[in-house]
Amino acid sequence: MHTLTTRLLAGAAGVVTVGAIAIGSVAAANAATPAPAPSAPSQSTSAATGLLFRAIAPRAIRAEFGSVPSALTSDAKALAGKKGTDRKTAVRSIETKALDGGYGSQVESAATAAKAALATEPAALRKALRALHGTTGTARAQALAAIDTAALHGTYGTGIQRWARTVQADVARQQADRLPAIVGSVI
Repeated sequence: MHTLTTRLLAGAAGVVTVGAIAIGSVAAANAATPAPAPSAPSQSTSAATGLLFRAIAPRAIRAEFGSVPSALTSDAKALAGKKGTDRKTAVRSIETKALDGGYGSQVESAATAAKAALATEPAALRKALRALHGTTGTARAQALAAIDTAALHGTYGTGIQRWARTVQADVARQQADRLPAIVGSVI
């Protein structure tokens, strides 16, 4: 399968797992694991900012669920041009709204699953994502594929592995649902 070069990367119909995480997608990893109630941002919540947002970014949600709530699209577009503290504040606002169900139940479940999976913030995953900075084209695609494989094999921990497998299944389901329409339009 191909990686999304934006769930955290940029999008194609063949997006999977952490590439979907690393550049833009998410799903319900361990629904049985309750997420802590949001309170004042802790250091761990602050550090996770960015990874959670990538998991609920419009490209990720589209890859995983097939459509994106218009409010999420609008809020994500409003980030353009924002920098520094203003951007971090806006991203936290989007994350909070997603966790509170402000973008609908699918985005809420994706955000909750991402938050639970990222609760431990695996250092190896963060290092792999940082290594993506500045890479383009084939090198980026190969690095994303390596992240996908590592996530699916549990390199970043069982929480990330469950989440990656769930995202992979959701994306595959979306692709399967669209296949008849795509084939029908070609024939």
